[in-house]
Amino acid sequence: MKKGKQKERLFKIIAVCLPVLLFVGLEAALSWADFGRDLSLFVRSPEVAFDMVNPEVSHRFYLSEENAVTGTGDYLKKVKSPEIYRVMVIGESTALGFPYSQHVAFPNRLRYQLQMAYPDKVIEVINLSLTGINSYALYDFAKEVVEKDPDLVVLSIGHNEYYGALGVGSTSNLGNSPALVRMGIKLRKLKTVQLLEGMAKALGIRKRMDKEDLQENLMKRMVAKQEIPYGSKLFRKGLDQFEANLTYALKVFSSNKVPVYFLGTISNERNQPPFISRAGIEANQAEVEQRITLLNDDLTLDQKANELKEILSLDSCFSKTHFMIGELAFAMGENNKARHHFQRAKEHDNLRFRAPEAINQIAQKVCLKYGARFLSLDEVFRKASPDGILGRELFLEHLHPNLEGHQIMAKVLFTEISEDLMPNPQLKEKLTNLLDFPINKVDSIFGEYVTMMLRENWPFNEPISLPQEFEKSMEEALAGGLAVKQISWDLAMEKLYRHYHEYGDYAEALKVAESVANAYPYNAPLQMKAGLLALRIEAEEKATLYFQKAIYHSPTEENLKRIVESYLKAEKLEAALPHLDALIAQSRDPRFESLKVVILETLALENKVEDEPFEADDYSRLSLNYLKIGNLERAKEYVDSLLAVQPDNTQGLQILSAINERLEARSS
Repeated sequence: MKKGKQKERLFKIIAVCLPVLLFVGLEAALSWADFGRDLSLFVRSPEVAFDMVNPEVSHRFYLSEENAVTGTGDYLKKVKSPEIYRVMVIGESTALGFPYSQHVAFPNRLRYQLQMAYPDKVIEVINLSLTGINSYALYDFAKEVVEKDPDLVVLSIGHNEYYGALGVGSTSNLGNSPALVRMGIKLRKLKTVQLLEGMAKALGIRKRMDKEDLQENLMKRMVAKQEIPYGSKLFRKGLDQFEANLTYALKVFSSNKVPVYFLGTISNERNQPPFISRAGIEANQAEVEQRITLLNDDLTLDQKANELKEILSLDSCFSKTHFMIGELAFAMGENNKARHHFQRAKEHDNLRFRAPEAINQIAQKVCLKYGARFLSLDEVFRKASPDGILGRELFLEHLHPNLEGHQIMAKVLFTEISEDLMPNPQLKEKLTNLLDFPINKVDSIFGEYVTMMLRENWPFNEPISLPQEFEKSMEEALAGGLAVKQISWDLAMEKLYRHYHEYGDYAEALKVAESVANAYPYNAPLQMKAGLLALRIEAEEKATLYFQKAIYHSPTEENLKRIVESYLKAEKLEAALPHLDALIAQSRDPRFESLKVVILETLALENKVEDEPFEADDYSRLSLNYLKIGNLERAKEYVDSLLAVQPDNTQGLQILSAINERLEARSS
């Protein structure tokens, strides 16, 4: 009897364990066969010393392959050395720079500014942002981010809680329970689940999106609930989702002592009418719409104001009423009133592409609880806006900042980080001289083109007025190719660089070279290219910074020789010495030691001839030294000065003859 019970218990255990063992075995087999997608946040890069942001990580959140977006692919060192300062940015499309390329977005600008201000640091700003994600990405990324030992995490999120992937009003939705959604995200990382999804799709259980849907833009494809009234059940669920996910993420960062900056949400108020206006009481809808339609230009401003006031008293939830009152108040110079009603218009816009103010209030509360720093962008953007009301001066459409807006965001972060990172008394001077991020015309025009294409579609539906045929500039042609995805950003930058270089516009060519060098901070040849061009236009401090980066990533003898030669050619002898010392330490060639002796003697003699009476030996020696260095023009200047005083100086005549021979050989 006892044995029978033991057998029965054993069979039960096997019955429970067998499905688990089969699942584990299948998962292991699929992983071994490299089936499906690796949805880790960080994966191995083609370069051995680096990991990279997984370009496919968005498949965790997007239920449809057709909607999934591509990650940045940013590189980070596998082994974080002490000189590396690592910032990780988790954000939405704004943090990716949309509608511009990610290369001009505030994270890239921040990396550029920090690197220029702190040349002894290696600055990594790793952009984990994805178009259309929301706070579920914060929840899901937090532990993987901590494993990479960041010095700072920047969060720029909040606009996509309703229509972003897995949002409460999104077509890409796993339900309104945060716990179930989080479980769904975890399951989608498993190869077995990916296999089952593929089988369901093949069998027609899960249908593909039809072609008509795919012709719509991503914004429209992601919206399931077009109307989410202010204060409604779904509205509150979006806020609850945001608070729960942010709380978890900040708890993870806080327990691992990772500093966090949260950038408050901002959006266009003055130049973005509400997309959908609905009365708070359905019975009022027709009357409110009719009375607004009857408003016309024949009325005086006061008459319009009185009528709008009455309409508002009838129903205070109709967002278009608030917007029209805001416009009227702004026209009458009543800026505080205008700002209030523009904000109410945004809050009551039923199509929730712009985050409600409650998102910022929740973020402030949770940040305070877990020691994160909430950075209000609202205040700094208002200071840069006419009459303190946010509009087209800093925004391209409903919420994406323009280039000036990205510069403001980068500066806010830079100011905060520089206070924590390292005191630098020369920082204010550097801010004006070095920290202006290089924007080229193609990147700027590209953003304008993409904005026009966006506004042509839902929910803006603004027809594009095509200009008459005209000959496009090189910049316009390249930007157009980028906008319709006929050319890659890398190729566009290479063509633009060659164009400027061929026409001798080295200042614009340097902007392009810097953009590319900043986009690929670990690529030594690109750093070298930017440094050489900076030296050519006598931007010596900038050249030195790029050379330092090139040598840090690739300290080869060839790179050091090229830098030394470039400094000598530019007559920057003192600047060449540190690189020459590195070259001497690395190479056994005695010529480098001799060159250092010549440089030191030359520097001493040049100081002497400035302050003391003329001595022929000093000038002949200087001329000979520059001849050895290879600077024939400078050598000729000194021998000419010598022969002007002593025309028959034998040594001077011999040096001049040698110089002329080399000049003739060079010209031939």
